[in-house]
Amino acid sequence: MSNTFKVEDFAETYNGMSSQELTDLAVQGGKSLIPEAKIALKTALHERGIGENIIAAIDVQKTLYTEFEFLEYCDMLACLRCPICQRENGRLNATITAEVISIVLLTEYWTSLKIGCSSCLDKAIRKAIIKTAIFGWWGIPFGIIRTIQSLALNIKHQRHNHSPEPNLAFRDFVHRNIGVLDAYRDSPELAMKHLIRLNEL
Repeated sequence: MSNTFKVEDFAETYNGMSSQELTDLAVQGGKSLIPEAKIALKTALHERGIGENIIAAIDVQKTLYTEFEFLEYCDMLACLRCPICQRENGRLNATITAEVISIVLLTEYWTSLKIGCSSCLDKAIRKAIIKTAIFGWWGIPFGIIRTIQSLALNIKHQRHNHSPEPNLAFRDFVHRNIGVLDAYRDSPELAMKHLIRLNEL
């Protein structure tokens, strides 16, 4: 038998959350909430005096966008100053860096998303390649395997750092964070700060 939820079931949980936690849930998790949870969240946000733009972000994540509308969200970020070097070096884009560090039986592999100007993205890729080339090989048995994977991934993404259009990594980032971008549509700089905090860019 399926569970039946009421608005009150969620209200107590949301009332115990901080305003920042409620805001984060609204702009990033709204699309996964059932209707009763959305009502409770909207009520909690309203009672805290949190702006209507944040409340509206809960619903906007379910909206289907045309390509033109989606690119407007991309432009909103792409036209900002680089969050890495803080300069206006042309349109922003994204890249994925992969790094490996190995010490005998231990091999650590991780990837990171970077948003920035093409120059900063190139530097991030070079740094990841050099770090992996020096420290990645020394693990047994996965050091060599992970190092090859990491170098291949870095080279693959480096090819798209200078794309004049939003590349796949950038488009994916915008799609995942469209609730944040809609909530801060009138303040793109605040949107970027919020995204940096949420995604640890």
